[in-house]
Amino acid sequence: MVRSRCGLRAGDVVWAGAYPGILVRKKNSNRWVVEFFGFSNEIGSEKNENIVAFHVWDHVPCPQGEAYFYYRDAIKEAREYVIGTNETWGSLGRRSVPPKFVENFGLKRAVLARETLQRAVPRVRAIRGPGRRVLAPAPTDRVLRPRNPRQ
Repeated sequence: MVRSRCGLRAGDVVWAGAYPGILVRKKNSNRWVVEFFGFSNEIGSEKNENIVAFHVWDHVPCPQGEAYFYYRDAIKEAREYVIGTNETWGSLGRRSVPPKFVENFGLKRAVLARETLQRAVPRVRAIRGPGRRVLAPAPTDRVLRPRNPRQ
C-alpha cells in the first residue's frame, strides 16, 4: 500500500510510537530504524503505522514504566533540535494523525487547535434596520476575541 510511505525520509524528527526520535534509515518495506532522543535504548525500529511527524507543540503523556524526567528531557531535546533547524515540523510527511495512533499513544496536537481557531467561521453580528433585524457576517480581517476578559 503506497499510503504508508507518506513522504518520510531519513533525518526526519518523528513520533515513533510514544517516543520522539530521528529516522535513520529504512529497515524494510514497512519499518524504519529510529534513533530515539534521550533514552538508554537509543536505537530501535518502528512500523510505518506508528510514525507521525513531530511538531514542537505536540504533547504525548509519559508511557507507563518510563521515568518521567528522562521522557521530559527527551521531548525537550527533540524540540530544541527541531527549533534549531528553524522549523516547527520535524517532517514534511505524515502530519495527519490516524485515530488509532491517538488512541494508542495519547498524542495531543495543539497546532491543529490553534489553526482551527485562526480559521474560525466569522461571527454573525446584528445590524439593526428600521423595525427589523438583519444578520450580516462579521469582518474577517480581525481575530475574534471576547470583549470582556472574564468571558
